[in-house]
Amino acid sequence: MKRNEVRLGRLLSIAEKEDVIVNFLDVERLISWKGLYVTTELGSAIGISSALTLENQVWVLAHELGHHFRGIQRALFSPFQYDLPGFNNPVEERNADLEGLILLDEEENWRNTEKRYPTDLNRLAKEMELPLDAALTRLDYLNSRFGNQVAVCGFSDELWESIQARTKGDGGAQSTVQKLVKRKNSSGTRITFREFNQLRKRAADMRGGFGKNAKQILAELSPEIKSVGGVFSFFGINET
Repeated sequence: MKRNEVRLGRLLSIAEKEDVIVNFLDVERLISWKGLYVTTELGSAIGISSALTLENQVWVLAHELGHHFRGIQRALFSPFQYDLPGFNNPVEERNADLEGLILLDEEENWRNTEKRYPTDLNRLAKEMELPLDAALTRLDYLNSRFGNQVAVCGFSDELWESIQARTKGDGGAQSTVQKLVKRKNSSGTRITFREFNQLRKRAADMRGGFGKNAKQILAELSPEIKSVGGVFSFFGINET
């Protein structure tokens, strides 16, 4: 049985134990709608768009079950990525993502796969057969635990000269680069786990113009990370 079929079966079993009805529905393609968690005095139910790929059905179901376990503040329902401004509660959506990640319970698989693809989130998500959103949610979770861990990197002078020549402004990822440049000394450059993850996120999403710089930094960093056994070893994070 394929990986996502196993995942889907496990999530459906969790829903059944919780008396949550799950239905896969044909929905209007013109509406950006993926899933729905409904709770009333009569019980709870989840609707999943049948138009989604299997990997997205798995992630959306995990997310909606996350709403079930974390609870929601609204009286009726909480749609997943329904494009009505102000409709979703960002905190509840983020909590549902985190709970969904926990329900999938695959951190060991993430870490083993990450050893092969330490800097490429798109490839990491592809190898895990999950959407990029799952990989991004995992980074948020890891940042909350290990964000301040520090590693020392041996970036080349040529790298910084090249990037600084293309970098303007002092916001977002540009600010991260400026901080890294200022920290450079004869021993190397200190980088926090949170800063590293910011670069990984930016490289995965090329919007905003900084993706090329982030990819260049990560390309130089990747061999160093692989040589010590992966991201967790590189940042001195206890893997237990």
